[in-house]
Amino acid sequence: MTPPRGGPLAWAGRALAEVFGLDTRSLALMRISLGLLCVYDVLSRFSDLRAFHSDAGALPRDAVMSHLSRVEHFSIYMGSGAATWAGILLLIQAAAGLAFALGYRTRLSNLVLWLMVISLHVRGGILLQSGDVVMRLLLFWCLFLPVGARLSLDSLRRWPTGPAPGLVVGVASLGFSVQLAVVYIFTAYLKSGAVWSNGQAVYYSLMIDHFAKQPFADLLLSQPWLLEILTPATWYWEIAGPYLLLVPFLRGPVRSFVVSAFIFMHLGFFAGLEIGMFPWICIGAWLALYPGWFWDRLGWRVNALPTQALGITDPPAASRGLRLVGVGAHNLVAAFFLFIVVMWNLSTVGGSRYDVPEPARSLGHALRLDQKWNMFAPFPLKDDGWFVMPGQLSGGDWVEIWQGGEPQWATEAERATWPDGAQTSPQGQPDGAKGWLTRVKPENVSGMYKNQRWRKYMRNIWLKQYKDMRLYYGKYRCREWNARHSGNQRLRQFEIWYMKEVTGPPAVGEEPVVPVRIWTHRCYETETVH
Repeated sequence: MTPPRGGPLAWAGRALAEVFGLDTRSLALMRISLGLLCVYDVLSRFSDLRAFHSDAGALPRDAVMSHLSRVEHFSIYMGSGAATWAGILLLIQAAAGLAFALGYRTRLSNLVLWLMVISLHVRGGILLQSGDVVMRLLLFWCLFLPVGARLSLDSLRRWPTGPAPGLVVGVASLGFSVQLAVVYIFTAYLKSGAVWSNGQAVYYSLMIDHFAKQPFADLLLSQPWLLEILTPATWYWEIAGPYLLLVPFLRGPVRSFVVSAFIFMHLGFFAGLEIGMFPWICIGAWLALYPGWFWDRLGWRVNALPTQALGITDPPAASRGLRLVGVGAHNLVAAFFLFIVVMWNLSTVGGSRYDVPEPARSLGHALRLDQKWNMFAPFPLKDDGWFVMPGQLSGGDWVEIWQGGEPQWATEAERATWPDGAQTSPQGQPDGAKGWLTRVKPENVSGMYKNQRWRKYMRNIWLKQYKDMRLYYGKYRCREWNARHSGNQRLRQFEIWYMKEVTGPPAVGEEPVVPVRIWTHRCYETETVH
């Protein structure tokens, strides 16, 4: 048996570097992915510029302020309630995202993009999902990493002909890896519900109609044996997969397998669930953890400098003394934030004795390092539903303001099947067959939402925590409708009904729909009734 090259200590040093280091090729692909995703996110928000980013919309600044839990949260987007102001800032954010993707003034564009993202998150917290939290945390850790060393305009300027950095190692590379790992480890710890141990969690997840993406969700639901396998497989992989990154032998193949497995898991999430950009953001993050071995095997070989300690922001011609000072300060700062991240996640586990000291917690809130990975935890939702919004015009006609057209009324035959006999007719609608809203589920509930932001917003206003948002939504709907209509076509009033549907165990299925009227809004005369 051939002894390790350079002896055991040298082998251990190489192993530690490859386990905790990041290849600059991988960092470059991650940077490009995250930058383009940020640009896409910004561009997708322009269609809802007035609705979600102005005081004339469904989310005015007064509503945002009423739900801010920490004074440390700041946002440049809160500087004005005009849609023009938000539009200008979104263009700046898109420009920063594009510059970050291209690797142009990478440090500066990274900083601007991160600041704009956390500002946008404060402005529209009710619209956020887990992918948004992952994005802002990744952008924060990118500030400490040489993400512009390759495939960037900066690299053409810094290393036009010579080798660029290859593998970079430091507390920041460890911090990035730990940040990504805790997303999965702690979501697994928080999944304490019985459905995760009895094999039913994936079934319940796919039964959440506003998440279920058709036809793949129904295809999986038709295979109950597969769901019973996917549930424990998902849980065990989330909690064990990140630890496999620490395997010191066969580092290239093992690490490549782990990264690829997580990427394929997220592709599966994308196929079956409408969860916004979360899968793609996580896929972009995992690209950063591919080892150099993987790219070498694919034929992407580079002429690289020796392994470098992080903290060197200038080319290697810098003096040794400055390099050591830079590395020390860089690692100390990164270690402090790594401490905050680890303690923050430990504090989210029930019964935990750990907590973040208040000064550090305050700083963490200001930098938006706050996080809790309770996706589908402690168990997936067991109730969901869809919205129906019948509205009455000035001329007396009825319209469906949520999906357009006329309200769908139940037939007498359908009413005869209802177990409760509860009336679900809008106020003022004559009793009889046309006085009842149908309870028949739409074919594709998740497709009823314009985009992920509306899906999140509507789901939240159903919750008691955000019931005050219904007033703002009502005012917005009235303004938007009446700005486009006049005379007898003006909207007089409308109601928000939530067709609640509880999901039972696989042997039982869905329980009968229970209509719940959560809001009645009068557009004029009396402003609102509740």
